[in-house]
Amino acid sequence: MKYIKVLLVLAVACCLFFFIRATDFRQTWEVLRNVGARFIWVMVSTAVAYFLGTLGWYYCFTEKGRSSLNLFRLFMVRQIGETVGQLNPTGVLAGEWSKVQLLKARGIDQQELHNSVYLSRIIMIFSQLSLLLLAMVWLVFFSAMQLTLIARLTLLLIPLFILLIIISLVFCDSKNTPFNKPPVKTEGLLGKLLAELRKVREAIYHYRTRHLRSFLCSTCFFSLHWLVGSLELVLLLYFLDQPILLIQGLLMDMGIVFVKSTASFIPGQLGIEELGNKMALDLVGINSAAIWLAVSILRRARQLCWMGIVALFYAVLHMSKNTYPSIKNGNSIC
Repeated sequence: MKYIKVLLVLAVACCLFFFIRATDFRQTWEVLRNVGARFIWVMVSTAVAYFLGTLGWYYCFTEKGRSSLNLFRLFMVRQIGETVGQLNPTGVLAGEWSKVQLLKARGIDQQELHNSVYLSRIIMIFSQLSLLLLAMVWLVFFSAMQLTLIARLTLLLIPLFILLIIISLVFCDSKNTPFNKPPVKTEGLLGKLLAELRKVREAIYHYRTRHLRSFLCSTCFFSLHWLVGSLELVLLLYFLDQPILLIQGLLMDMGIVFVKSTASFIPGQLGIEELGNKMALDLVGINSAAIWLAVSILRRARQLCWMGIVALFYAVLHMSKNTYPSIKNGNSIC
């Protein structure tokens, strides 16, 4: 386990080096100086979005599990995990593993901890796709963009199809799904994967049926997380005299997340984030290269600020580890 942690830290440090190296600080400073103190509102909006995401995860624990959690500590852990996922080539896997390790020594049932990570990621994707479908409906029927019939159908059917797959595999109780059938011994990686998926589905079913209120709260908070998160683009473009609607900001944010997720193996999504920004701006009819450059620089500045805050969070957790001794046969990296 120690070797895995060391490799993870080295991988994150290496990726962070390349991320910082690719940042033009002189250009960043010039753009920040033009925006001025208004940039603080961008940081505030993202902080609120991140905290709403933490509340979404918080309600993925049972009442007993929540009683042993400190909400601000959970916020710090989540931010560390999300940053590790952003900077590490293994993406979400490394980020979720980091969250588990950071909470491992807090006296929480290990199975519940793992289930909460699975649940939060699935509910997060579910709420994201639901909002994406809503944004696509607006784009197809209410925006001024001229689209062919095939383009309209494609934009609506793709997120709807993915959403229905998630609902059928994860949320439906049909006895005909392979996850409800008695476990079959299957050798190799496929067997392990099916067994793990079956456990995840059982955990979701148990959570959704026995903790319905918590499930609804989690879904609500994750939906708000995406909505408030899209305010970053709305604010940035407002500061650059290119005002857009919140639904347009949501559509842009979802598009950027999708582009970044397709290249999560690239450390820090260097170059991919900028490409996503360009495609998102084109989607709402903003074709100015200067606006694209400014938005990309300001978003990178926001990322750098949060990386500094996350480093502080990690230092706080590391210094407080003696206050929370490791559980028996367990270990922690905080």
